[in-house]
Amino acid sequence: GIRPNVEIAVHGRRAALQERAAALRVLAERYAGEIAEIRCEALWATEPYESILAKAISVGADYVVKDIGQESTLSRLLFTPLDWKLVRLLPCKLMLSRHGAPSAIHRLLVAVDALRDEGEMAGLNRQILRAALELSRYHDATLDLTSVAPAITTRSGAPLEIDPLLDRVHARHTVAFAALVSDWRIAAARAHQLAGAPAERVAALARSIRADVVVIGNVYHGPL
Repeated sequence: GIRPNVEIAVHGRRAALQERAAALRVLAERYAGEIAEIRCEALWATEPYESILAKAISVGADYVVKDIGQESTLSRLLFTPLDWKLVRLLPCKLMLSRHGAPSAIHRLLVAVDALRDEGEMAGLNRQILRAALELSRYHDATLDLTSVAPAITTRSGAPLEIDPLLDRVHARHTVAFAALVSDWRIAAARAHQLAGAPAERVAALARSIRADVVVIGNVYHGPL
């Protein structure tokens, strides 16, 4: 086969970076009056997540904001996309923003595992709620709290009331969720205890209450 000329590749890479950097500067100038300082940098990387991770660590980032939706549905099913790697590896908060999502935050949904407070990762719920409260106060947004109890579900994600062995788990979940609602002073109308498949139930609730942002936590369990 024909090997590409190294010098041409270097010049092409440099031109691409200059083009991206110029586009970033134009975007930064648009928001210059709203943000105290905007620093722009365009990087070339064979593994984007490594560069983003290194940059976040080097600047001591509190948040990383990334768009989602670039990968195809098939790619998301078969491979580990960039955003999932960032979810697992970033040492700070990560905000994933979908194209067309509202820029203003009026209603915020925070989803926790109420039963986690009984185990060794009890502090995670506090971290999730603090992050959600920080966002809600900054944007003067209302905050809803939800937790999904485990259940045997149908294909649609709706729970089936056929397993009496889950009754004790549901009872523990009810007590734990009520304690969270009380401790964090969440209004009853803003507290949503659910049962079923967590992803489907949280997504459905977010749609029904028209939440602008959903805040969840992450625990790294390893690749398997």
